[in-house]
Amino acid sequence: MKKITLLGLLLIVLSISTNSNAQVKVSIGLEAGINIANTTETPTQNTTSKVGLIAGGIFELGLSPQISIVPGLRYVMKGNSFTVNNVDVVNKGNFLQFPALLKVKFPLTEIKPYLIAGPILGILLSSTQDQTTTNQSASIDTKSNFESTEFSLLFGGGMDFRVATKTDLFIQFGYELGLSNIAKAVNTTTKTNGIQITGGVKFGL
Repeated sequence: MKKITLLGLLLIVLSISTNSNAQVKVSIGLEAGINIANTTETPTQNTTSKVGLIAGGIFELGLSPQISIVPGLRYVMKGNSFTVNNVDVVNKGNFLQFPALLKVKFPLTEIKPYLIAGPILGILLSSTQDQTTTNQSASIDTKSNFESTEFSLLFGGGMDFRVATKTDLFIQFGYELGLSNIAKAVNTTTKTNGIQITGGVKFGL
């Protein structure tokens, strides 16, 4: 049901952008930053966060001075870490994500704060588990343990800074909440989450 709802939201976003061509103002940009990632596990596992990279591109469709649709494409590193029986374990997951976000701006002058929220479809590219003890270390391919797709919700805010004609810098803070269980094992649940800090540049077309 959650997957159907998120797909519906994606279709609505695309429909809005398609039907508003006459009003659309378009900009493209690059985004990069960090993801302070973790997971929620059932049965409960006490995990600590793992810092990973975020990098990608955005395509902003301005439907009005206040409202924009922001689809994009980005690479995101997720995971967690914990220690059990004197073994240090680090889980790493690399995702290709397709966000479709709604952006509400508060246009002032050269600085424009905004709020952002919307669904994300993630494709699992790779997953590994690094195990380290005092005497040895090993890396295990764990991709087959997880679903190939993930649905999540991103919400947060940021600020655009006009630095030149049709050129903005931006900084953004967000929280990504995993909605789907990506674990394949029976009676096991793994949902990702992460605090995200990114920045970048946009160019008006």
